[in-house]
Amino acid sequence: MGKTILDFEKPVFELEQKLEEMKKSSDRLGIEKEIARIEAKVGQLKEELYKDLSRSMAACSACSSSRPSIYSGLYQFNDYEFY
Repeated sequence: MGKTILDFEKPVFELEQKLEEMKKSSDRLGIEKEIARIEAKVGQLKEELYKDLSRSMAACSACSSSRPSIYSGLYQFNDYEFY
């Protein structure tokens, strides 16, 4: 199952994808310092994004299908079946 990206998370997700592409070619290009600087900016952007979420956006994020449920954790520790 792929990760579900909500509309307000798309800019951060796209930046993270571009960073991953840059990391793959960083050895050849010698851009490690630039990558570190951009990663710090992405971290700040994430912090600002999630700090100012409205109640409905927070609920969407919390109820996202890509988040684990309580049952997925319980199945790891028990042989019980949950309905």
